[in-house]
Amino acid sequence: MIDASTILFQFGELALVFQVKCAVDYDGLIAIYEGDGRPVLQHDFNLGRGDVLAALRWLPDELVAVGSAGFDRWQGGQSISHGADPLIVWMSTDGTQAAARVLPLSDGLRHFNLFDLAIANGTITAHGFSDAPMTHSGDGNNTAARTFGPLRVRLGP
Repeated sequence: MIDASTILFQFGELALVFQVKCAVDYDGLIAIYEGDGRPVLQHDFNLGRGDVLAALRWLPDELVAVGSAGFDRWQGGQSISHGADPLIVWMSTDGTQAAARVLPLSDGLRHFNLFDLAIANGTITAHGFSDAPMTHSGDGNNTAARTFGPLRVRLGP
């Protein structure tokens, strides 16, 4: 299963961020394609558990994406059994270099996800949810467990 989260067209090429289902878990994937659809390169960010990339920015020499890492998803359905931490990834546009940084905020019981980012003056600002519930049912109909707040991560010089 491939789920494209962001599609950008720049410099005559397409860049996409994905969540791709592997044999055991989900990985975040950045892929670049020529304008006619021919693949140029891809990089799989597999950090051990479920990983997803939700937003991407394409700069002249690099790509920056954000999402979440560390969740466990039951392979037979939608249930989540381990919370996620914020994830920021970087990749050179030629695909020769890549790096990932997980920000350890969750104790595994709740989610901390990044869904969008902006880059200005050498600073990356990413936004998402903090302390969000894990399950689709709202954590057993417990109203207090369904609440969550905003998350803003700023990385700069």
